[in-house]
Amino acid sequence: MRTITTTTNVYKFTELSDAAKEHAVSKLYDCNTQYEWWDSDEDDAANIGLKIAAFNIDHRTISGKLTMPVGESIAKVLTDHGPTCDTHKLALKYNALIAPHQAVIDAEEDDDAIDIANDVLSELEDDYQHAMLEEYLSILCKQWEYLASEEAIIETIEANEYEFNEDGNLA
Repeated sequence: MRTITTTTNVYKFTELSDAAKEHAVSKLYDCNTQYEWWDSDEDDAANIGLKIAAFNIDHRTISGKLTMPVGESIAKVLTDHGPTCDTHKLALKYNALIAPHQAVIDAEEDDDAIDIANDVLSELEDDYQHAMLEEYLSILCKQWEYLASEEAIIETIEANEYEFNEDGNLA
C-alpha cells in the first residue's frame, strides 16, 4: 500500500485572482436563495393580515388573501410601515377611498345608499387585497434579485469566511 499526501493552498475570497473570483461567485450563485429566504416578507405580510398562498418570481405571479377586515389591515400598515413604503402609500390611498362609503354605512339612514356603499366597499376591498399582493410580489422580486446579485453573494462569501482553492472552488 502506498499513501499520497497532497498539499492545497487555501485562499480567502479577497486573495483570489479576478478569474477565480468570478468562478467562485458563479459556483455559489444560489447560496442566498436555496433556502426559505422569503420568510421575513411573508411574516411581514401576515402581520398586516395578508396571507401569501403562493408566488412565482419567474412568472411574476402571486396569490393570497386578506385574513382580517380591510380597515384593520390598513390601520396596521399605517402604524407599522413607514411613510416612504409603497405599502403605506397604498394604505393611505385605500383609506381615503373607503372612508366616504363607510360613512354612508355608519349613518344608517338610506337603505339604497347603504346597499350601493356596501357594493363599492366590496370592490375596494378586492382592489386593496390585489394591490397589496402585487406590492408584496414586487418586494419579493426585489429581495430575490438582490440575494442573487454578485454583491450579495460576495457579502455571504466574506461573512461566512468561505475558503477556496486557487481556481475558485470551495476548499
